[in-house]
Amino acid sequence: MHNNTIDQLQVRLRAAREAAFEVHGALLEVTRRDYERDYGRVGDAATLLKLVTTEPAFAWLRPLTAAIADADALLASPDFDPDHLRVLVQAITQLLKADSEGAPFQRRYYAAIQASPDVAVTHCQANRRMRVTEVSWT
Repeated sequence: MHNNTIDQLQVRLRAAREAAFEVHGALLEVTRRDYERDYGRVGDAATLLKLVTTEPAFAWLRPLTAAIADADALLASPDFDPDHLRVLVQAITQLLKADSEGAPFQRRYYAAIQASPDVAVTHCQANRRMRVTEVSWT
């Protein structure tokens, strides 16, 4: 595989990772607010981290969290499989397709976009970021 193609794949993965990270932050904030409405204020970042990793109310975010972590690990690795780059870009792209009839994450994401102007704006920005770096896979 040509270095130019690998470079394009890395650029695409970085863009997908950044888009996912932005969306994750907006979704985390909305989920935190919903949680606080039901259970009271989350005191600090350490408490929020514990909730995100253990509390069922935050479990729906884990596919996106895992995709971001995978992207970070792959981008930090000097040796990687270009096919892994492609698969991960496609996985993140699929996650960021809000769909009222899609997979569980996509349905919750769709609902969050409908309920929160902040999430809707972040969704648009994330899609724009990913479109700018689209490359042909052929």
